[in-house]
Amino acid sequence: MTSLSVARREAARDIMAICRHDLDSRTLRARIAARLRRAIPQDAFCFGAIDPWTLLVTDELSENIPPSCTAPATRNEYLIPDVDKFSVLARSGRTTAILSQSTGGNPTESHRFRTVLPLIDARHEMRAVFVVDGRCWGGLAMFRNGRHPDFTHEDADLIRAVSVPVAAALRRAACRPGETAGVTTDP
Repeated sequence: MTSLSVARREAARDIMAICRHDLDSRTLRARIAARLRRAIPQDAFCFGAIDPWTLLVTDELSENIPPSCTAPATRNEYLIPDVDKFSVLARSGRTTAILSQSTGGNPTESHRFRTVLPLIDARHEMRAVFVVDGRCWGGLAMFRNGRHPDFTHEDADLIRAVSVPVAAALRRAACRPGETAGVTTDP
């Protein structure tokens, strides 16, 4: 964390403290997202829990993303070739990706940039995966509109600094008994 600014180190410490609490997945992701928003300004985000074996998003928490975006975003994530897919990031060892950098400065090469980001008036995207012990437990996409500058290496550095603690907390939350633990219901 020494390469982070003082404010970013404080944000990383706060996020690591959140990760030490015994929280359910949605509460955990909401608190992390709220703290990240203060350190990394954004206009919208989607923070998903990811099944570590299939790498499918199993639950998502979002802000400023209308429900009508779910189908096009899901289609793009799983059916359309594109850069910075959560599954690719998880397998690659890269924990963060800034869309403009992944496309060599030409984000229009991304199908997601052309078809999904316009639905939320976004021009910039940064993605992150949260991996611990070789397993991905979550993925985050943050967006900025054209009135704000693109995400920076410093933004990505903060996410990388908290990636393992967030992944470990998401893993604990996934294994945490829910309110209906032990109750058998039909599928």
